[in-house]
Parts: sequence; C-alpha cells; structure tokens
Amino acid sequence: MNTYPKLSKPPIVEAVFDIRCRLPKDCGPDVLKKVAAALQADYPTLRKQVIHTQQIKFQAGKREMTATDALQGYRVEKEDKTQIVQLLHDRFTLNRLRPYTSFDELWPEVLRCWQVYAKATKPMEIARLALRTINRIELEAGISQLEEAFQISLETPVRGLEQSGFLHRWSLLGQHDCRANVAMATRPPVEAKHTIIFDIDVFKTVDLDLEIDSLMRSFGQLRELKNAIFFGSLSKVQLKKYE
Repeated sequence: MNTYPKLSKPPIVEAVFDIRCRLPKDCGPDVLKKVAAALQADYPTLRKQVIHTQQIKFQAGKREMTATDALQGYRVEKEDKTQIVQLLHDRFTLNRLRPYTSFDELWPEVLRCWQVYAKATKPMEIARLALRTINRIELEAGISQLEEAFQISLETPVRGLEQSGFLHRWSLLGQHDCRANVAMATRPPVEAKHTIIFDIDVFKTVDLDLEIDSLMRSFGQLRELKNAIFFGSLSKVQLKKYE
C-alpha cells in the first residue's frame, strides 16, 4: 500500500460511503424507522426518503395523470447538518460535508452506524461498495493556472483558442476489481476565483458476507484507488495548499 501525505485542509466538500445490500422481503419501512430511532441521539433530525412518480395516460382523447409516492426509507442528520445517514431498503449511505477531516477519523462512525443498520435489517448479502469524494479546487489565477495546479493535461487540444471552461470524464480500472468514475468540470467564477469540481467515485461490485474484516478490507482497497487518483492528479504546488 502506498503512503500519501496527510492533509489538514483537504478540499473535499462531500464524502460518501455507500453500501448496497439485499434485505429480506419482510424488512419494511417500520424496521428502517427503528434504525433511525436508534441513531437519533447523535442524528436528531429525521426525514422521510420518498420517490415521487407521475404517470400520464391518454384514453379516448383525454389525458389522465396519476401520482404516487413510494417510501424508500429514512435519513437522519446531525444538528449542524455536516453529517447525514441514509437508511434505505436497498442501501446504507453516510454523507459527510465540510469540514472533512480524514478517512481514519470518519471510518469508525461509518462502521458504527452500519452495524446498527445491519443488526436490525439483517442483510442477506452486500452487493456493491462505493467511496466518493467531491473536491473543490480553487484557482486564484483562473484557467491559466491549470498547468501549475495539475499533473495531468487539461489544456485545449486546439491551438490558438483560449479555453474558458471544460468537462472531462474518465472511467478507470484499479486493482482488486475496483473501478472509478472521475469527472472534472469548471464552475463559473465567483469573486474572480475559478473553481474546478474534482469528483472521484470509486466502487466495487462484490458478493460479501457481513464480516467486518471483509468490509474494512474492501473499503481500504477503494481508499487506495481514490488516493492514487487524487494525489496522482494534483501537483505538489497545489497539494502544499492543503497541508
């Protein structure tokens, strides 16, 4: 495993830990609500997760529209809105917003909340794991600073034209059957600062049991790929700003 520097001010605006699983058929919303209640001491805000669908039919020249709401589960939030846990019928997700500290500091809480979810819902299997980090890279000098901030080429392939923005996407293969979808896109400048959203979504399709060691090992592999992409993309000059 490679060693990467610890950043005291990482540019992460949101980190997502996602575990997709298959629950027993008799595990309904009432079970998920009990999980939410078990976490509410630390996550006092409770919200329903609902999918709203509309269907339009044309019969005999008339239009009929029906709307339905399907309860998918619940989400609980910390009082300061920095952390959210989603408790759904097919997945467990923990979202961490700013300020983000580190994987090592956050992982015990991910594991604790997952164990509360798993104990109540009794997943039959874990099918997919994902670790996503959305980074905000600010360039004081604008697009002209790309070469200084990144190791990889983001310049326009057309000579003689000035680049005012871009959207790049990559699909990458890592070790241990890990994959990544990576996107970089410019945002409109605010107060003369140009921002690049650097979205790293690493995932792995699995067939895991509920052993904690297996879960920890797989998330460690996802973390390794995420770090390789992040530190392999930014320059030493840019990384220095986050130390």
